[in-house]
Amino acid sequence: MNAPEDVERRFQEALDAFVAKVREDRYVLAAILFGSLAYDRVWEKSDVDLMLISTDHPGIGGKTGKSESVALTENGVNLHVQIFPRSRFKKMVEGGLRGSFMHSSFSLSRLLFTRDETIRELYEDANRLGARDRQVQLFHAAAGVLAPLAKAEKWFHVRGDLDYCALWILYTVTGLARIETYLHHQIAGREAILQALEHNPDLFGVIYTELLNREKTRERVGHALELVNRYLEEKIDLLFRPLLDYLAGEATARSATEIDAWFEKQMGVRFASFACEWLAEKGVLVKDSLPMRLTAKSRVEVEEIAFYYPDPADDEDDGLPEGLRP
Repeated sequence: MNAPEDVERRFQEALDAFVAKVREDRYVLAAILFGSLAYDRVWEKSDVDLMLISTDHPGIGGKTGKSESVALTENGVNLHVQIFPRSRFKKMVEGGLRGSFMHSSFSLSRLLFTRDETIRELYEDANRLGARDRQVQLFHAAAGVLAPLAKAEKWFHVRGDLDYCALWILYTVTGLARIETYLHHQIAGREAILQALEHNPDLFGVIYTELLNREKTRERVGHALELVNRYLEEKIDLLFRPLLDYLAGEATARSATEIDAWFEKQMGVRFASFACEWLAEKGVLVKDSLPMRLTAKSRVEVEEIAFYYPDPADDEDDGLPEGLRP
């Protein structure tokens, strides 16, 4: 195996040679480097990830406005190249890129060149995480933590299996790390856990480093579970604000089906009703039921789980912290 510095040099030389070529193509407006060569270290089996922004002329397949992906090679190095027409790149950045996985990738990318300054502006805009986008991503990450957390609690309290409980706690770590990173106004990249370890070593040192490397005693695993629950509980208003705002605005109970459908369509969050269940356990939401029929022709009604956000005016001593009142 070649020395790391030799591999790095070979990949950089291949990139330089390829970029020199595409600079001569007047239909290529910009090049953006992603992946390990942009921010980390490459090794023998790496490839080079690039995005080329092209004019809005027909692409490889003869169609206009379509993005395309091609596998290329330069000096024996594999290049994975995505070609985005300028109009599609603009639409992607302005219409929902923020906070997504692609957004995280942009935060770790490098703009190699552009002959169009509006593309530079779009690229820089892609690296800004707006307040509303941050709120959505916090909710998205928090909702993803709850299911593995419930599994971890079951294996701890019911089955008493410390190894399997620890595994499910570790499944929560990526989501928690994304939360911690967003709370520090940063983009959560693929190495979000390493980012979170820097921001909050007291938490992630216990629920990640120690669970991986130390003996799994009931005291240690139970402490990790307690820390995860406390972390979420202390940040309920921050993490679940989109859900709380939605139910407060509805001003009445909404079924689990309605809640799940709305959040999956509007925010890409699946099973938001699971978050409602957790919030009801914490006394933030009220669990209720609504009548429904199982088929369009059914005459028998059953009760579907529903949730609502209580109006403090209905109970002056509602017990909710001020920040959690609608």
